[in-house]
Amino acid sequence: MFRGRRRRKTLSIGLALVLSGCATVEPVPTAITSSPSATETAIETTEVIEVAIPDEPENSDHGYRQLDPDRIPSFRKCETFEGWWRRGPVAVSFAARDALGLEGIEVSTQIYLKNQDLDDDFDGVICLTDQQLATVAEQSSQQAEANGVDSTDASSGGNDSLSQGMTDGETSQVDDEAFPTGPAIELITSNPVSPSPVEMCKIPDGRPGYLQGYPRGATVNGEQVAGGVGFPFTVGRFPIKGEANIILAMVSFEDTDEFVERPDQFLGPQSRKITQWSNFWSQGQFRYNFQIVENWVRIPMKSSEATSNDEVLAKQILEQFPPGIDYSSVDGTFIYWAPGLVADDHDFGIRVGSNENPFVVGEKRPGLFWAPSKWHTETTNGNLTLDLKMRYTWAHLIHEFLHEQGLNMHAPGNGWQTGLGQNQYPDPGKGFFSAALPAWELFIMGWLRDKQIHCLTDEDLVSQQQAILTPLEISGGDRKALVIETAQSDEFLVVESRRPVGYSEWNSAERGIFVYRADPTIIYQDDHSSGDCGNDPRFPKWSYYLFPDSAGVDPSSWCGDFRIALVREGEKVTYNGIEISLAKSSDNGDVVLVKKVGGLVDQFSLPDHPIDDSPQAQTAEQPWLRTESRQSHCYCCGCTP
Repeated sequence: MFRGRRRRKTLSIGLALVLSGCATVEPVPTAITSSPSATETAIETTEVIEVAIPDEPENSDHGYRQLDPDRIPSFRKCETFEGWWRRGPVAVSFAARDALGLEGIEVSTQIYLKNQDLDDDFDGVICLTDQQLATVAEQSSQQAEANGVDSTDASSGGNDSLSQGMTDGETSQVDDEAFPTGPAIELITSNPVSPSPVEMCKIPDGRPGYLQGYPRGATVNGEQVAGGVGFPFTVGRFPIKGEANIILAMVSFEDTDEFVERPDQFLGPQSRKITQWSNFWSQGQFRYNFQIVENWVRIPMKSSEATSNDEVLAKQILEQFPPGIDYSSVDGTFIYWAPGLVADDHDFGIRVGSNENPFVVGEKRPGLFWAPSKWHTETTNGNLTLDLKMRYTWAHLIHEFLHEQGLNMHAPGNGWQTGLGQNQYPDPGKGFFSAALPAWELFIMGWLRDKQIHCLTDEDLVSQQQAILTPLEISGGDRKALVIETAQSDEFLVVESRRPVGYSEWNSAERGIFVYRADPTIIYQDDHSSGDCGNDPRFPKWSYYLFPDSAGVDPSSWCGDFRIALVREGEKVTYNGIEISLAKSSDNGDVVLVKKVGGLVDQFSLPDHPIDDSPQAQTAEQPWLRTESRQSHCYCCGCTP
């Protein structure tokens, strides 16, 4: 309910407004009633004119129609609101605008409601000062005509895709400091040529010479080593171009549950999702193909009687396979256990013939022979149910395939819901999930094309640079990643755009860019140690997310969810003398600015924070993360997340 003001003091009671979570807005009754929570304000009026919030959002012709409220920022000060909006005051409805005799100002129910705290006098218009009231009233007709002609040409708006897409945090709150007070920067509307040729950003594999050519998981001098992070990429057991041919089979013991009549009923939908995923993320350059063993493979014993010897157990399973299977072109054979496995001395994880255990079992040659640990076929921690794990079996399998193709994964943000390299199951608390791969890993595999990389070197940063990035979750795109090769260290920086669509199951407000640093010299990666919250540099990984400057660097944030690392419109990341900011965000792309700044900033210099392995530290971990420490199969990757 709103009142117009007409030059005499009247007591106005401001009622609390409720912002609807969808495109329409809930109506508010027009009756004015006092309550203990009502806000009483003395304003100058000659009469009280009651105006209700409209049942359906109303918009004047300013270029923004009915938007998802999550796409509209909210502000704490009119100064910063005006820096974003730049069209003057905004009325909640045409009736509220007309009640004040201000036909020239803009109307947007949704923008008003997202910023209703800026309506200090409860007249249904935000950021309207007395001086503006007099000016706008005097020139309302001229201003209305000007807005109708010029709104699409304004430097901060218009109807192009970049001007219409607004994004913000979970609460849609934008910091006042996010908007510079200096001269406005003219943003690009299409990508320029990459300042440096893409070859400059094909960072070489920085591992020592004696490790060159060894894929992830290979044993060298008695130690399993990390895979290459740079170029040329060291391909593992499976190919990365063309096709990988895989056998899928379901195996049961006498005491386990054959929960479907035929394996294809379960594995068929899972395998189709895997093939679709490979087509999308490789941009048609690679696909997984499957043979599904028609019937259950039954082992004539109880699971509690099964051996802990991988090679022997694999051979026993293969002996029960039906005749006639063509192994000649098989890259791998993957098992799904019937639930209900029982064992005290082993976890049922098998990896025979892999990068990590390269030998062949018996006369049959099934390529890699793999089976998951029993953790993946049982409810754990009271949160990750067996049903949830079964529904996302496709994501877990892809993770294992990618390891055999040579990817390290497990970073940046190991265990976070940013990709299936980090976590293959939805967060049972919030439901977040992503089946994405980081842009850098897509690049080194060749799944991002050279022309989709915007390459910057130190020399390019003599002047400020811009690029428009297409989100990884959206097919195609002119640029998919911004790579920054620096002279400050062996590290390089990667920027990628992300959206809560397609393969990323996030809330609509979770949108923006990720910035991460990567180290091509890493020779060892710690994937599954207890106490690792994912982005902690005290646990070696090939990459770490960089947080927005406004987030600070609190070690406890490493155990938080991925949203702390998401850089939103108006935010920036500063690292080692380079500032990366998200200047503009739309549904289909992000305008990213990169420039040099004075001094060096190291977000991860924490000499006063030694690793804490105490029980109290362990309770800080996210409840869905694995905490097994370097068990035989959990350490190498069989017990992810």
